[in-house]
Amino acid sequence: MLPNIDLGNGLVLGPLKDECDASQFINLHQTFTGEGAICDRLIHQKRDVTLQNFFVVKDSANGKVVSTTCLLPWVVDYAGIPLNAAMLEMVITHPDYRQKGLVRAQLRYFQNFVKERGFEFSIIQGIPYYYRQFGYGYSLDQDRAISLPTRLILESELASAIRFRLPQPDDFVRLTNLYQATMAHQQIYVQRSQDYWEYLIHAMGIPLTIIESENGAIWVGYFWGKVKDGILIMRENGVNSPECIPAILAKIKIDFPGEIQVFGNQADPFYQAVEALGGVAQSLYQWLINVPVPEKLLSRIGPILEKRLIDAGLNHLSTDLLINFYREAVCVAIKDNRIVGVENRGFVDTSMSAAEQSDLCIPPDAFVRLVFGYRSLTELRDAWPDLIALPQSRQVIEVLFPPMSSLILMPYEGVSCYCP
Repeated sequence: MLPNIDLGNGLVLGPLKDECDASQFINLHQTFTGEGAICDRLIHQKRDVTLQNFFVVKDSANGKVVSTTCLLPWVVDYAGIPLNAAMLEMVITHPDYRQKGLVRAQLRYFQNFVKERGFEFSIIQGIPYYYRQFGYGYSLDQDRAISLPTRLILESELASAIRFRLPQPDDFVRLTNLYQATMAHQQIYVQRSQDYWEYLIHAMGIPLTIIESENGAIWVGYFWGKVKDGILIMRENGVNSPECIPAILAKIKIDFPGEIQVFGNQADPFYQAVEALGGVAQSLYQWLINVPVPEKLLSRIGPILEKRLIDAGLNHLSTDLLINFYREAVCVAIKDNRIVGVENRGFVDTSMSAAEQSDLCIPPDAFVRLVFGYRSLTELRDAWPDLIALPQSRQVIEVLFPPMSSLILMPYEGVSCYCP
């Protein structure tokens, strides 16, 4: 059981303790965000969370819940290494209790939970700028999309063989396998179990459409999304066979003569096909990520770092690579291309010529972009001129942290359905 913390003035921070607290959590969100039903599903139906995952500030004078946060656990595949990610969500404070530092107190509580439970990083799809003041940095694409008027889609005689239908209970195994096959195009993605597919469809009611051909004899894939302002918004697709995509697009053109917007990236075959037809990229946002213990993350992805060194043929490299985050530094010990240790060195001076003691001096939010393969050293220098890499160490750093393709899908709420 997590402890309660006295914040002063009769305000107490702690996890939900009972259904009375849970009901107040839900009602607070329903009143001010209209997301009470989402909170209800998360608290009562999501199998990998308990009441301990939901945090509240209560006013002892009246017993009311006045501020909330929660932690949703995910497993993110990093080039084959599973990383435990803690998603920060449901952040809200009653208007009468704002400007009292309640969110800041909860985020400290949240980060302690993250460290104690061994999460490698935390992530949030946050409002602009706000979470940067709490150590989060914009790090990976969120909601990258491409739009195309359906009139530009080529007609296909095979479109008549394509059928769209709603999911059935016996689809869960195939959905799980197809999702895994589709995500194999990405180097960083969220793992999704059969249980979670059941939660998505039964609890959340996501607008999933199964794609079949030959009167249902062949299972082609799936997509889910909604129709808004004449646009079919395809939030996710599981179409892993490029040869089927022209017929699927032609079927969409017949059933939906308007515009299609596809979320994904250039590693996704469906996204590639829409781009090739003249699709126009839309503005995108970014996930905010915080890595509380860099040495833990680097140790966890050690096998991938070793593989990169070996694949690069660096001739049995042995070195101590010092990565300095200005307030603390981490030493990665490498012997014969093997990671033999990752140690936090605490504060290491970077003033004047002392910076030459470090192989890489990098602000923490720039490092998150680097370690997740979102930007190269050269690209990061544009926004972080205080990023300094020793010339003799640059090649090793670039080998260890190359660009990576990532698609982070963390759905926990449903939207209206399109299934003609």
